[in-house]
Amino acid sequence: MAELALHRSEIELPGTGDRDAVRALPGTTLHQPVPKSTAAAITLALIDTVGAFATLREEWNALFAAVGRPEQIFQTFAWNWHWSQHYLVRSRFKAGPRLAIVTGRSNGRLVLVMPLVVERVAGLRQLAWMGEPVSQYGDVLAAPDAAAVATLASAWSFAVEETRADLAKLRKVRADALVAPLLAQLGAGITATEEAPYLDFTRATDHAAYEAGLSAKGRKNRRRHLRRLTERGCVAFEQHSGSEEASKLAGYAILLKRAWLRSRDKISLAMADDRFLAFFSDLAGAKHDSLACKVLALRTVNEIGSLQIMLECKGQRFLHVAVYGSKFEKMGVGGLLLEYAVADCWKDGIQRLDLLAPRHEYKMEFADGTVAVDDYAIALTMGGRAYARGYLGLRRKLKAAVEAMPAPARRAFASVIGLLKR
Repeated sequence: MAELALHRSEIELPGTGDRDAVRALPGTTLHQPVPKSTAAAITLALIDTVGAFATLREEWNALFAAVGRPEQIFQTFAWNWHWSQHYLVRSRFKAGPRLAIVTGRSNGRLVLVMPLVVERVAGLRQLAWMGEPVSQYGDVLAAPDAAAVATLASAWSFAVEETRADLAKLRKVRADALVAPLLAQLGAGITATEEAPYLDFTRATDHAAYEAGLSAKGRKNRRRHLRRLTERGCVAFEQHSGSEEASKLAGYAILLKRAWLRSRDKISLAMADDRFLAFFSDLAGAKHDSLACKVLALRTVNEIGSLQIMLECKGQRFLHVAVYGSKFEKMGVGGLLLEYAVADCWKDGIQRLDLLAPRHEYKMEFADGTVAVDDYAIALTMGGRAYARGYLGLRRKLKAAVEAMPAPARRAFASVIGLLKR
């Protein structure tokens, strides 16, 4: 285990205040410092400005190249830099979050990155993952000599003390995430669980063998849908990345997704925020050093039938956004485009296609399995405990109340929320 020297060049370490005297929420615990070992020292620092974050580009990229897993694409420098250009700014009603990235160095070498932010919630300081709400998995990056739970726990303690956080809300943590054992040790409470379906291409020797393993009924339906679409006119599959067309199509995909949600009286605060659209539009139009973003499209008779925003990292792809036009709802265009995406993965030697949470029927028609993805909450002070207990209870009741509303009332509520987020 590594001894951690806490670097406080700009921020004085505050006292623990009421943390030591407060019992945790049911299912959570207050953070307790972990004893340090006597091995080689790791020096911790808090990065809280965009300028300081920018200087980490080369080192962060090198660390990710050496130890990053494909599913840690949302912990790449490029992803988080792009996020910082959109989500650190003040929205209409609240200030943006503040960076609170913990870095760890061993003999000057970057070996640990815990990408966090601090945001104000009801007057309290809340720690969350950098990348919210566009990131789909939250985790930390760590070289083998910094990946022990005791080392991560000391880094977490450092983040809590430096930011004087009252609570933490750490969303979308995979069951196999590097940070998962730390959260278990902290007794973090799970507030929500979803499943992320995936396709494992290593189970077959070639594309034909893989296709043969899929549902015969599903393959027959897709052939029928393609035949009917072709009868209407030419059907074309397209790919765009790092271009103006890719940017335009990504933005259009978000608009289509908003329309799809409205048509079903569903509410997505993240999708209603114009920063979400701007983020993906800019991401698709740019080239990045540690990830790829491309937009797949199914076009028929010069109309867009279906769109996908696909990410790629270290031989694995991630389907972040999938949507179809309302007039094509019964034409199977979503399944046809996913079938095309699978063939494209085989052509490019991709080993795994992650369909991300949540689990849906159309995903499971293709999927080989799922991975659990959990949201966690940790109370750190008396105020944080009171808020978390009240908020989580209210959130569940509010969600149930909204889902029980008649469709017109749900639609009106969604419209108001959408306007507030703009």
